[in-house]
Amino acid sequence: MALADRPLPNHLALMSNIFNRRMFLVGATATSTAVLPTGASADPPEKSAAGRASRGAKAVVEAARFGIVGDGRADDTKGIQAAIDHALDAGIPHVILPPGRFRTTDTLHLGYGEMFRTIVLQGAGEFPYRGATAGSVLVPENTRKPAINIQGGRGSAVRNLGIVGRNFEWIRKRTEHFSACGEPDPQRWLDPSLKGALLRFSPYAAITIDAFSGQKRVEADYGDPPNVPYADRQPEQGSRALSSDIIIDRCWLGGFGIAVAVQPCDADGNGDFVRITNCCIENCVYGIAVGNSQSRNVAVRDCVYARVHTFVTNKAVGRGRGTLGGVFDNVSGAMSFQFMDLHASYSQPLTVTSLYVEAQSRIGVWSNNSQMNNSIVFQTCIFYLGEGLTGVAGNCLLECGNLGSVRFIGCTFHHGRRIYNVVRGASQVTMEDCLVGSVDDLRDDRLFDRKRGDMVKALEYTAGGLFIHSDAMGSRARLAGGGLGLSAAPGKDGTEMRPFGEVLVARPGKRLRVHHYARTFLDRYGVTWRIRYKREPFALGKKAGEGALKSLTRISGDRIGLVLLEQAQARLESHTQPGDIIYDSEHGTVFVVADVRIETGDCKITAVQMNDFRVFDGVTVPNRSELGGGGYFWFYRCSTMIGDAIFYGDFTAGSDTVRNVHCGNGDTKGLDLAIEPGEFLYQGRLGAGVTAAAYPAMTRVTAVDPAAAEVRLDRPATSTGRGLVSTICVD
Repeated sequence: MALADRPLPNHLALMSNIFNRRMFLVGATATSTAVLPTGASADPPEKSAAGRASRGAKAVVEAARFGIVGDGRADDTKGIQAAIDHALDAGIPHVILPPGRFRTTDTLHLGYGEMFRTIVLQGAGEFPYRGATAGSVLVPENTRKPAINIQGGRGSAVRNLGIVGRNFEWIRKRTEHFSACGEPDPQRWLDPSLKGALLRFSPYAAITIDAFSGQKRVEADYGDPPNVPYADRQPEQGSRALSSDIIIDRCWLGGFGIAVAVQPCDADGNGDFVRITNCCIENCVYGIAVGNSQSRNVAVRDCVYARVHTFVTNKAVGRGRGTLGGVFDNVSGAMSFQFMDLHASYSQPLTVTSLYVEAQSRIGVWSNNSQMNNSIVFQTCIFYLGEGLTGVAGNCLLECGNLGSVRFIGCTFHHGRRIYNVVRGASQVTMEDCLVGSVDDLRDDRLFDRKRGDMVKALEYTAGGLFIHSDAMGSRARLAGGGLGLSAAPGKDGTEMRPFGEVLVARPGKRLRVHHYARTFLDRYGVTWRIRYKREPFALGKKAGEGALKSLTRISGDRIGLVLLEQAQARLESHTQPGDIIYDSEHGTVFVVADVRIETGDCKITAVQMNDFRVFDGVTVPNRSELGGGGYFWFYRCSTMIGDAIFYGDFTAGSDTVRNVHCGNGDTKGLDLAIEPGEFLYQGRLGAGVTAAAYPAMTRVTAVDPAAAEVRLDRPATSTGRGLVSTICVD
């Protein structure tokens, strides 16, 4: 059975059906794009004056007239290239391949760059899905050269072709289990026999654009640039024309190091306005790789990818400075490591709309290597990520540079069995009108020894399981507009929608958790209070035996143990509680506290790992065994609650009773919701216009009496005056 004809294993049938349905719809609806100008087919090339005089009179060259066989065994390279060369020489814009499997042993050149040319290589009208359905399929044997290269094209195109490479079977076998999609090393997505297939200046690719441009590199392996068969004078490689407005449409590309590579050479010009539409890319290391900073406005629409390490990158080929700047719209991906790996500094601002991914480890990388960075927007995208499908949970969904700006608008996050670390490293992250769904497993007793409520604390604090670390570098996470909605099943009552946003809206008669992204509080009277400071995260060095961390151990697969010295507890402002979050800033790992014990002055903490691991046969295996090293553990207190109103009271120096506690209008209703016995009064940084606290640090409430309008403390006040009686600082 031919390589590309082999059926998928049964357990991948669902994924196969997704791609079949999607791509046959493409084939059914995009036929109009394949309509050719009318006219008789061209005869084989002639060099006579009469032959040249007829140039342009015929609109189509049929490759079948040039001796090609299409049985998958005969070498059809020369016949197809002869048809292309005749079209180039005669100024005929279209070359048509009949249905069949065309074995090739060298690159098919759509132009040579001696001047600008327009040439379209088009297969039969049917979409050649995986080379197994009717259509025109190239089966290139030479793994050291691209199957097709477009050089000096203006409006040139490749349409209705399937191209099957030698890496197809290797990836198919490796990804028989979803967990293989978590492999971060791109080299391990490549058949070891394909030496040099990911070389920067000569990758093993299905389609390249301007591969024979610029200075020839010693490490390149494509060989000398091809001669122009119809020209008397041959251009040097460095002077060959570059392309613009290239279209790749209704193609299936699978089994390569890279499916489409733009300027995999030592050049940096043109190669712009590339449009890739209605294509399916499978079983490749990289889907689309752009190397030149002059590419500009690369547009990818209505495409599907599966079993690739990275769908789009601007780092892997050529000078590694690829500019994108176009639209990525209506793209579906599955069973892959990541959607993108991009230098944001070169990429230009990017918008990704209607992206759908499932059984994928993460979104990818949006990094920067200079003081300038661009923004990226994900709009109306659906992310089925996390170990629920793949058994793999990475350290974050999107890795960013320090100056990165990321915005999610109207997106949905599914299948997170634990808490996502959404974006790592960005200076600005905005979530607007997004939804978190399918989080029932977050309440699963199997993850925690204690009651389910402990996990709910962390879930509510992260607005439904989406955590974004805001560190001392000034990075900021915000929920704009409608913020986030959490779809959860709290019990027999059915599904409940819980809104989370920057505005914490009081629910009369109920307590609210002051979540990670809250910026203001709207009380029951309709008064808006600015949240000056919540209980800020506390940083603790990770080196055991230094500072407050006495010891750090891994108890089991997803559980770690920390022992803090007594002095650390005072600095934490309150004892760490089950449900609190610990964030490892070096590795991006999120932990949720499952148990806290105070023994002989030490605070012993057990925490459960939320990300950066794999699951094999039900056993959680961390992606890295080490726990110490650089960076910090950041402790987030997730237990801070607030009622439906803000209260002030009269403090008296030397007294442990706060009297005359009310909302400013004498109303004491809800005082027992605003603060409860055992909770700590806010103590920390105070802003301008905020009265300094009249009580010592670590002051705990021991009793609340709404009828008497009094609150009892565990220690006397240090000064006299009227002040805030709250777990947070507002003004």
